[in-house]
Amino acid sequence: MMKGINVHVDGVLPRIPKGGVGIELGVWKGRSSVKFHGYTNPKMLHLVDSWSVQPYKQTSEWTWEEYIQRYQTITGGFTEQDFDRYYDMVYNEVLNNFKDYSNVKVWRSTTDEFFEKSGVSDVDWVYVDASHSYDGVTQDLENVLKVINEDGKIFGDDFCDQKIQVKEAVKDFAKKHNFRIDNFNHSQYELKKQ
Repeated sequence: MMKGINVHVDGVLPRIPKGGVGIELGVWKGRSSVKFHGYTNPKMLHLVDSWSVQPYKQTSEWTWEEYIQRYQTITGGFTEQDFDRYYDMVYNEVLNNFKDYSNVKVWRSTTDEFFEKSGVSDVDWVYVDASHSYDGVTQDLENVLKVINEDGKIFGDDFCDQKIQVKEAVKDFAKKHNFRIDNFNHSQYELKKQ
């Protein structure tokens, strides 16, 4: 979940290969998804989000209490049930927005579950914006390597000092796997093979 709109994602669009298979990890309301779909006319676009409070109970980014405080004005309440109702509503909006597109598949699951169960492979591009914890980002990027093709592109959001766990995870992953980080349009990044 996030407050506001990812206005910086527009800088990613010209870098995404058109007509390919793409994955967006972390969809929330699907605003970026609409842009990815419209710009790339993908063969298939997989939209992955848990639309659930569960991942936030396990993150090191915030405590559960901090999470509740941060987002209760959006969800309309302080209880897990309030958050569940909100997430159900958002998930159904995303489903509705893409119901007429045979080249979009919406996955309501954690990113780990998606990579374990989807059978998706030979992916042309991935946009990583799900977890914002160091471990979560690292795990997502490691999973991406299992499905992306030889010429595939890896993009992501929140490579900035305000999201230091994301930034450090991306830097460490890039070093480990010999990628160069191209940081552009404020907080966007592309991992490029060296």
